[in-house]
Amino acid sequence: EEESGGRAAKAARKEQDGGSSGPAAGEGGGGAGPPALHRVESRMLSREEEVEATRETLLSPKVSGGRPDGVQSWLHHRLARRRSAERKARAAVADEATAGAVSDAASVSDLSEVNLSDYPDAEEGELPDEGEVAPPSVAESAEGLCGSDSPPILVLCHTNHALDQFLEGILAFEPRVVRVGGRSQSEALKEHNLAERLRVRKEERAGSRKTLLGNVHAHLKGSRERLSAAAKQSHRTWGGGLLSGLLLRGQRSFRGALAAALERLPEEGMAAWLGLPPAGEASLESVLAQPQMGPAATEACCDEADRAAYSGGGPAAAMESVPLVDRWALYNSLRAGAQTRAQAELVAALESYRLAAAAEQALEEAEALAVLRGAAVVGMTTT
Repeated sequence: EEESGGRAAKAARKEQDGGSSGPAAGEGGGGAGPPALHRVESRMLSREEEVEATRETLLSPKVSGGRPDGVQSWLHHRLARRRSAERKARAAVADEATAGAVSDAASVSDLSEVNLSDYPDAEEGELPDEGEVAPPSVAESAEGLCGSDSPPILVLCHTNHALDQFLEGILAFEPRVVRVGGRSQSEALKEHNLAERLRVRKEERAGSRKTLLGNVHAHLKGSRERLSAAAKQSHRTWGGGLLSGLLLRGQRSFRGALAAALERLPEEGMAAWLGLPPAGEASLESVLAQPQMGPAATEACCDEADRAAYSGGGPAAAMESVPLVDRWALYNSLRAGAQTRAQAELVAALESYRLAAAAEQALEEAEALAVLRGAAVVGMTTT
């Protein structure tokens, strides 16, 4: 409206003046006046016409937009555009020594002194015309910034008290607030805490998701029990005590009647088979100092024990068929194999537990992330 009004006023002014600019120029030098001065005069006339058109626009009911600060905000917007145009005009004519005339013309555009009380007929209720949008309110700005497709705004504070105050103020116009951390003292933010949101979300889970989480928790519990058992077995096999026959089983070359007989021996029975006294720690060191029996020798020892057992002597004959020195070497070989298997089981159990714990943590973080993504504002302290 302002631009069309300015063009109409400019055309009317040209018709009224007629060809007056021609004779005036002829008087000065017999021809047209200086081009730069002619352009400056045109700008001065345009500025006056624009100011008048702007004053008429203030009487329009489309300026205020239904808000008390609508006209003032609209005026500040227009002034910013005017001053930008003025700066460009000054730069364009500075080389032609006409900056003074432009400065005089620029003083006409100071619309900040317009008193709205001088225009009592200005009405409210409509937005500015096309191309002139009034500034939004605080709630409208928050709604635009915190749309459904927008990421949440992060509010960081050094203290919990300051964070509570910020978030309580935001709750006045935006209910989608999530507070991270459990040290809030605000009752208004209690239901907006992340832990509370997760608790409510847990109660509202679908059946399939409950089953998935139940399976993950069960797997984590089994992995924890397996890790605990592997740690105990590793501690026992790598310790300095005598091992029972049950811990020595598992070596491939150790089989047959001898393996079945030794698996039933407790620590005391193993000490008797090795020829050690009940409290023979010093004697155990001498046993451990013996070299280990190789796989081929172990198989030959087991074959001899099988012949003794199957000839009618039974398990006792199988155990007695092994010489004392070979018993020590066989025990060292079985003990080293038990240590290797215990170490491998401990590593496997630890890896299984790590995977189960990572799966559980990933599900929990996915739920927390879903809650945070659904929020418009997320608040937390710097710690």
